[in-house]
Amino acid sequence: MSTTTNRYTVDEYFEVESTSEERHEYVDGEIIQMGGGSYSHNHILMRLYIILARVFPEPEFRVCGESTRVRVGDPVSYLFPDATLIAGRGQLEERPLETLLDPLAIFEILSPSTERYNRGRKSELYRSIDSLQYYVLISQDEIAAEYFSRQPDGQWLQQRFVGVDAFVPFESLNWTLSLAELYQYVQLRPE
Repeated sequence: MSTTTNRYTVDEYFEVESTSEERHEYVDGEIIQMGGGSYSHNHILMRLYIILARVFPEPEFRVCGESTRVRVGDPVSYLFPDATLIAGRGQLEERPLETLLDPLAIFEILSPSTERYNRGRKSELYRSIDSLQYYVLISQDEIAAEYFSRQPDGQWLQQRFVGVDAFVPFESLNWTLSLAELYQYVQLRPE
């Protein structure tokens, strides 16, 4: 993940994105190139897609992959979560490229190069989206997930779940994510 030192407008960002083979995020005037994931990252992500697609069928929900851009309002930012769950068809902003406006749950697989960003600035940006109810950080070093859930008063509850016996609760969706199922057959990234 690399960051530019120049400041760009949203239009300039979309111009870069429309001609680039790599994905870039846009955060308050900065363009950030997205890197690729490790074998463990991709295996965990594929397992997550399979689980989400089975539990949340269309047309009531949609599971979006890592190439789905999400817009954050203030400061205007465009981000690429690893996985996104939306209710129904979702609401799209159509600039030159489609961008999701109303994610319900966002999932990020942590890596050494992105962990600080995903826990810090990106977490703050995601949690400012009105529709977002859940933000989940998934480890590729251990069987663990860190979970933020929006409470009825608008505050965020943060919890950490560790081990094969752990279940991550998505109360408003009447579902729990089994870490044993998510990490089944996954070879964790060596430290």
